[in-house]
Amino acid sequence: MELSKKNLKSLQATGTRYEEQLDAPGLIARVSAKGEVVLVYRYSLNGHRSKFTVGSFVGSNLDVLKQIYNDALSAVSSGIDPQAKRVQERREVEEARFEDSNARSLIQLADEYYENCIHGNNFCRQNSPKTLRDKKGIINREIRHSKIANRNIKDITRSDLIQLLMVVNNRGAKVMANRVRAFVSSMFNWAVDISYIAVSPAVRLPSNGEISRTRVLNSSEVKKFWDAIDVIENKDQQCAIRALLLTGQRRNEIATVEAHEIEDGWWTIPEEKSKNGKAHRVYISNEAWPYFWNDEGYVFKSSRANHINRSTLTHIVPEIAEAAGLEDVRCHDLRRTVATFIQGQFQSAVMDKVLNHQEQNRVTAAYGLYDFDKEKKAALIWWNNKLNEIVNGRTSKVISIAA
Repeated sequence: MELSKKNLKSLQATGTRYEEQLDAPGLIARVSAKGEVVLVYRYSLNGHRSKFTVGSFVGSNLDVLKQIYNDALSAVSSGIDPQAKRVQERREVEEARFEDSNARSLIQLADEYYENCIHGNNFCRQNSPKTLRDKKGIINREIRHSKIANRNIKDITRSDLIQLLMVVNNRGAKVMANRVRAFVSSMFNWAVDISYIAVSPAVRLPSNGEISRTRVLNSSEVKKFWDAIDVIENKDQQCAIRALLLTGQRRNEIATVEAHEIEDGWWTIPEEKSKNGKAHRVYISNEAWPYFWNDEGYVFKSSRANHINRSTLTHIVPEIAEAAGLEDVRCHDLRRTVATFIQGQFQSAVMDKVLNHQEQNRVTAAYGLYDFDKEKKAALIWWNNKLNEIVNGRTSKVISIAA
């Protein structure tokens, strides 16, 4: 049967599949039960008989089918299996399509990693609000404005990431450089896990040695610092700093405390504000109450926002320390000072509960659900009286220094 449009169109459905031999080497027309015509090329290569589907005839594509057939015929004459060649070509097309679908810039990867793995928790454990803020800060400050932010992740090298860390290091933020290193390493490991890239470029990135701060104010320094708080003109900021010293809580928790969170002498820090993601109760003694009192809204207000910013507390603590003639005092040192005094009187377990430290023992964390309210209340009352003794030189039920 001659290979022509007229002849192929003349092939009719018979209710069963049949074949017509065409006047081309190894080429047949296979007609389905419904009358669909498919051209098939049968050939032998290296002693093995095979078949190659040229394509379906739809009435106007015969020239295309002839070209495909001739290419297959030529391949066989050259010792090439056209079917294997087709499979390889399709695999290459699929790989190219897959690579295109996985093409991402560094900042796109960072945003996607944050949404899916850090914030969305699809792959990782639940993260605390503080962790979410810290990770988002790394993305916005260190990655989004970097020189390689818009570079394809497949083109990023280990050297590029080292240079990224060096930028952070060169401005003196060595601890932050370590945090960026950890974030980038974790992010690229995730990219490997979900097949965006084959190998992570963030392998064995250099890190800085970190020395934990041990600065604790002694009694004399506490008195000098407390007396110098008045150098800050803003009354809300004054009260917030005194609240830090009275309770030992974290700066962000102090900065965002709201009036409705305080009831019956207890301040309940909600889980969304807590670093470890667990609600925490803090006893507000008679000594501390004057600094926390407020009718509604945020306790420590700001003229620029609803509440004072935690960074404000960070900046004014060294200013107060300088006015007091103290060296190397930072905001977190106040928390460490409170912790040290309480630890010396009540031991570490109570100190950890007052400060809402994460329970390290997994069994204890899972089964030890005692709230320690009694011990926390006793510890904070003792510390507030101790602070009064340090500041005034005597013990009394109420601190008599004006805010």
